[in-house]
Amino acid sequence: MDKPFINFHKNGGLEDNCDYGNLAISADGNVVLCPILQQMKSIGNVRSDDFTSILTVAKKARELANVNNLMPCKECELKYICGGDCRVKYFDGFKECNLKMMENANRKCSLGNKEYFYDMMIRLNEKMFQ
Repeated sequence: MDKPFINFHKNGGLEDNCDYGNLAISADGNVVLCPILQQMKSIGNVRSDDFTSILTVAKKARELANVNNLMPCKECELKYICGGDCRVKYFDGFKECNLKMMENANRKCSLGNKEYFYDMMIRLNEKMFQ
C-alpha cells in the first residue's frame, strides 16, 4: 500500500477523483460508472443504447465526482492527498448514478480518516523525497 502512494505523490500527483466516471462494461453489455460492477446501477447498455449518450453521462458524472465538488472534501487541506475516497462507499447518489443527487454530494469525514493520511505522510516522508 505504501509504494503506490509514494510513487503517485512523489511524481507530483494530485488525487482529485477515484475511478468514478470511468466506464466499466459487464459481460451482458451493461455500462456502469465504477469498476465495482456488482454495487452499481447501470447507465445504459452498449448493445442497445447510443454510446454518445452514455459518454455524455459519464463525463458529467466524472466532473461531479471531482473532489472539488464534494462536501466537506472541497474545503479540506487533505483533498488532493485523500482524494475523497470511494464515491460509491460514501455517496448514495453515485451508487445510484443519479446526477441530480451527485450535485449536492455530502459525506461525513472522521478525524480518524484524516489522521490516517497525516500518519502516512509522516511515516513515508523520507521515502517520498529520496
